Parts: sequence; C-alpha cells; structure tokens
Amino acid sequence: MKNYSRSIPMEILNHSTGELESKRFTEDVTYISTGKQGWRKMYVAYDDVQSNLKSQREIKMFIHIRNLFTKRKSNVGLNKTKLSKVFGCSREVVSRFVGRLEKLEFIRKQSDDTYKMNPFMFIPYQGSAKELQDEWEAETMI
Repeated sequence: MKNYSRSIPMEILNHSTGELESKRFTEDVTYISTGKQGWRKMYVAYDDVQSNLKSQREIKMFIHIRNLFTKRKSNVGLNKTKLSKVFGCSREVVSRFVGRLEKLEFIRKQSDDTYKMNPFMFIPYQGSAKELQDEWEAETMI
C-alpha cells in the first residue's frame, strides 16, 4: 500500500457572485496492490463509503458494483432485479443500497438503470484519472 497527499489549485465558480474564485484542495490518495494486475487508486472519500457499509452482504454488493466499472466502462447498467437474485435479497434492499451509494456520491445516475462511478473516489485498474475526472466534471456542469 502506498499513500500520498498533494495540494491542487482550482478555479471554482461562486454561484452567489457569479465569479471564479481560486481554491486549494488536498488530494489524499492510497494505492492498493492488486497482485499481478498492478495498482488501484483510491481516494480518502472511498474510505468514507466503505465505513458506511452495514453488513457482509453490503460489502459484497459494493465490491461487485465497484468491479463492474473498468478502464473501458465508466457507465454500467445496474439491474436491481438481477442483483437481488445474485445476493439473495429483495429488489427493495438493492434499490436502497444503490440509493445510499448515490447519496454518498460513489455513483451517479445517468438514466434508468445506468450509473457512472465517481472518479474522484476510485480509479479502476489502468484507468486514466484525468480523462475520467474531466468527463465527470463536464457532466456535472450540464
């Protein structure tokens, strides 16, 4: 495991004044070895999501959903009926869990059952952080 922290200057739009303001953000990152596959990049906010998981089933669902996202697939369909069969629970349990992941900003709903993972929390193996984060921010501006 490797940890590092850096300060990032950014221009942020102040919605009340309509002007750009300079702001510095701290990026705290942990790299976790995935064995022969290399390293995954996880931000501190990822730990906040993991600390909100309440049961073994939720941990398994979280890992399953996280692993659906790859360097080539930033949008993933989450069929709640299929997930409920995989994890032996009701569709409502899966829906509430996916809703919690949305509230924690780990994923964002794109359409009915299509979601995008927050690249400011987790970068899939061999994923381009800059490319994924720029795409995320562009969609946030819309």
